[in-house]
Amino acid sequence: MPGKFAKFAVFSLFSAIFLGAAAPAAAQRLQEIEERLQDPPPPRSGLIRAPFSDIWFPPRYFYRPVYYPRHLDRAPAADFEPVTFEQPFSLSGGFHYLYDTKGDLDGWRGEVSFGTPFGKLSSDFTRFREELPPPGGRDYLNLYYADYRVGLYGPEFSLELGGGYTGIRRDENWHGGNFVVAMEARPLRHLAVDAEFRTSMIRGSQISDLKGGVSLAYRWGAVRLGWRYLNMEFGPRINGPEIGAGFRF
Repeated sequence: MPGKFAKFAVFSLFSAIFLGAAAPAAAQRLQEIEERLQDPPPPRSGLIRAPFSDIWFPPRYFYRPVYYPRHLDRAPAADFEPVTFEQPFSLSGGFHYLYDTKGDLDGWRGEVSFGTPFGKLSSDFTRFREELPPPGGRDYLNLYYADYRVGLYGPEFSLELGGGYTGIRRDENWHGGNFVVAMEARPLRHLAVDAEFRTSMIRGSQISDLKGGVSLAYRWGAVRLGWRYLNMEFGPRINGPEIGAGFRF
C-alpha cells in the first residue's frame, strides 16, 4: 500500500511539473496576435500583396426569380415561368457562439446584413475570450468586418462577392482591407447550407477566415450549426464548432 501511494505521488508531481511548463506555451494566444502585429511586416511578393481595400464593385444587384402560373384559373401546376423582380430592401442577422478545439478560447459573434437595390452592406463582429494561466483572469480580442457585396440569387442557390474593411483590437487598433466570397444552397424547404471565405490583409500579413454550416429555418427565424477556421499569418490558428440563431426579413 505505501508503495502504491509513493508511485502515485511521484506520478502526480511529474504531471504537475509537465502541465506547469506547458501552460504558458498554450496560453496567451490573443496576446501573441497583437505582439506579432507590432513587428515590421515581412517582405512579400505576388498577388497576395494586392490592396484589397481598393477593389471596386459596380453597383449592380441580381434578384431571386419568383415563379407564378400564366393563368391561375386553368394552367396546370407545371406551367410556370420565371420572372425577375426587385426587392428593394432586406434585413438579416445572427448571433453565434464559437468554442475553440484547444479549449482555452471561445468567442461570441454577431452579424447584420442590409440589402438594397444596389448591393448589400454586411457587418460581422467577434469578441474572443481566453482563459489565462495562474494567477488566472481573462484576455479579450475583437475582430470585425464591414463589407459591400453584390450577388447572384436563384430559387435554391445564391452567390455573393464583395470587399471592405477588417479591424483587430486588443490594446491597440489594427486595420486593413478584405475580399469575401459567400454562398448558400437550399436543398430542402427549411434546410440551408452556407459557406463563406474572407481573406484580409493587415500590415502585409494575411488573415483567412472560413465559415460553413447548416441551418434549419422556419418563417423568419433559423438555428445554425457550423464550423469556423481562422488562420492568422501573424498568430495562432483558431478553429472549432459554432452554434447560433438568426433572422431574415
